[in-house]
This record gives sequence, structure tokens and C-alpha cells, in this order.
Amino acid sequence: MPHNARPAGPSPRPPLWTWPAALAFAALLVAGLALLSEWQMPQARRYFFGLDRLPAPAADTVVIIGTSKTRCAVEPDRVLAARVAALGRPMRVVRIARDAATADDLPEVFASVARARPRLVLIESDMLIYEPNVYRSLGAAPGRDWRLGIRDTAQYLLKRGAFTVAAAENRPIPRERSCLYGPGDPDARHAALVTRSASTVVDRAPFIAFAAALHDGGTPIALMHIPRQPDALGAMPAALEASGEAVRQALLRDAGVIDLGPPPQLSPSDFAGVHAGPTGRDRYSAWLAARLVQIVRSSRP
Repeated sequence: MPHNARPAGPSPRPPLWTWPAALAFAALLVAGLALLSEWQMPQARRYFFGLDRLPAPAADTVVIIGTSKTRCAVEPDRVLAARVAALGRPMRVVRIARDAATADDLPEVFASVARARPRLVLIESDMLIYEPNVYRSLGAAPGRDWRLGIRDTAQYLLKRGAFTVAAAENRPIPRERSCLYGPGDPDARHAALVTRSASTVVDRAPFIAFAAALHDGGTPIALMHIPRQPDALGAMPAALEASGEAVRQALLRDAGVIDLGPPPQLSPSDFAGVHAGPTGRDRYSAWLAARLVQIVRSSRP
């Protein structure tokens, strides 16, 4: 047998102490990532929402806040601004929308918008009238899932500087941010929605403070309802719809927000999967541009 050949027999096992050491290292790694997430999250939110696009001052700017539903139903900044200008009231539009965002993601948005003092603010109504925990049905803990925070922070650290947020949000058809989401299973979606509830007074407190700050500066704020599919996929449980409507009425009464009125009725062909498609976006944006002009003309000069 060559002198350097290994003897036959089972391979040596690692010492037992290596197993708890590996577990301790993994726990420290996760804890470190969670702490990094908490530290970097404000900067990550500013990046993903593109808050640096807010001009200062923003006296002739409309700010639109929402999720992927808003991003897919409302045209990009320059496109919607061109519609508004064609109606005789030129204004800058800044659409601040992020996929899967909830009210828990908005502290930096509220602070930045309040400092900018825009002419008008619109916010997607579902972000306020329903509880922030969209992921309840998937077993997530109340509030923002810490795993999502780590994921978001990692994406921010890896992607920042890779593309300009302003260019991505203002491109008429953002290639890397498609609205072609899968339609999903209506029964599974309904079962998930059954577990949801309307937002609480505590959930809405940051928005109430934000609305008060805007009103003190003379900026009106309006709830923006994004149309749902007029079929089984867009159906909401009756109890959830009723509790959400009660919260909406409370916001209109107590927070001084404006009711934009019922949006245009869209057909199933106006949707691409679960969000508005090109024709739905065109119809909704045309209606929204007209409402923006009406509100601005009737508000402070």
C-alpha cells in the first residue's frame, strides 16, 4: 500500500462540539442580519420608494402613494403629468409606489412628503382601511415579517446604484417591473382574505398624524380606490368589505380626507392577471387626471 494511501474504514466524524458551534454561528448570523436590517431599513425604504424624487419645495406637485396596485393602475410620473397638463393645469406628479407595501412601510414616506409640502396627496385606500399584515394567511407574525426585512435590506445593499430609481419609476413601461402577475386561484385568495380584518385605531394613528401635518400646511389628502376585477378573482368577503367601508367613512369624517368618488368601472379584459393591464391603466389614469385637476382648482391657489 502506498505510504500516503488512506486506510480502509469509515471516515472520521467531526467532533460533537462542531454541531452546537455551527448552530450558534447560524443564530449569530441571522441576528446580525436582523440588526443590520433595522439599521438600514430607513435608507432602504427611501431607496425603494424613490423618495429622493420629491422636489423641495413641492408646491405644484401631486404625490401618489400606493402598492403594486397603484403602480399598475396609475401611469408613471411624466405620462400622468402630461395628461394633467393637457387638461389645462400643469403639475408635477410623483408616484411613490412599492410592490407589497403596507402601512408599516410608510414612516419615511410620511415624513418626506410632509416636509415637501406638495399641492395634493393621494394614498391607496386599501393600505389604510385594512390591517397592515397582508401575510397573516401565510403564517407571518403580526406586523412586518423580520424575514422580509432582511430580504429588503439585502436587496437594497446589493442593488443600490445599479439603476436609477427615477428612471425606473418614470419609464412608461418598466421592463424590470412588469404588471403581469399570475391570476391565482380565486378560492385560495378568498380563503386568505377571510383571515384579514379592518385596520385598528392604532394602525391608523401614523396616518392621522400625517394628515394633520398636511392640513396644517394647507395640503389636502385624498383616499384613492383602485378598482378590483369585476369577477370571482376580485371579490371580497362581505364582512371584510363592510368593515373596510366603515373605516373609510371614519377616515373621511375624522381625518378630513377627500373622497375621490367611485372610480371608472373596468371590465375583466382591463386587467392583466390580478392588476390593471394597459387598457385598465389608460382608463383609470384618464379618470384620475380629471379628478386631480378638479380638486386642485377647488383647493387653495
